[in-house]
Amino acid sequence: MKGFFNNIQTLLIVVLVVLLLLQRSCSSKPEPETKIVEKVTIKYDTVKVNTIVYQPKWRDRIITRVDTVPRIVDTAIILKDYYTKYAYSDTVIIDTLGTLVVNDTVTQNRISSRKIFTDFIYPTKLIERDIYKSENEWYAGFGLAGRPNQLNYLGGELLLRTKRKKVYGLGLGVNNELQPILTGRMFWKIGE
Repeated sequence: MKGFFNNIQTLLIVVLVVLLLLQRSCSSKPEPETKIVEKVTIKYDTVKVNTIVYQPKWRDRIITRVDTVPRIVDTAIILKDYYTKYAYSDTVIIDTLGTLVVNDTVTQNRISSRKIFTDFIYPTKLIERDIYKSENEWYAGFGLAGRPNQLNYLGGELLLRTKRKKVYGLGLGVNNELQPILTGRMFWKIGE
């Protein structure tokens, strides 16, 4: 039995078989949960439309017959009222979107001018998503190094993958003369 373990390659094979059996019997930890944080912001943009000025046209004309005329008629007052300009303003609130203001000027029994002012507020929904990994990830394994006919290193290693996707490694093993060797590693992500 002592002659069987003299060769480091034979020792290595036995250790590898034991590690494979242990690895099959151990269950791995499930993947860490990914947490998605969603922030919804509603921004209101004020939209002002240029003033619209136009001369309205009449659509229907209704003539009313008058049978009697009062005895005393002051034509000067009627003509003064006929040529006087009356300004009207009407504000319409449109749900939660804003207001519409209509300014009319009436003279000589007709609308002489109309101006429309709008002040609308449109909501804009902004959604921001942040994805967080809940914890760091740890990995355990083993490593070999050497030439095809000679094994120079055998050891176990630990790897840490941080939340920011940086990887650090630390290992402890032995060389072909059974002297302890300590290893350290750092990894960077290449590409996206």
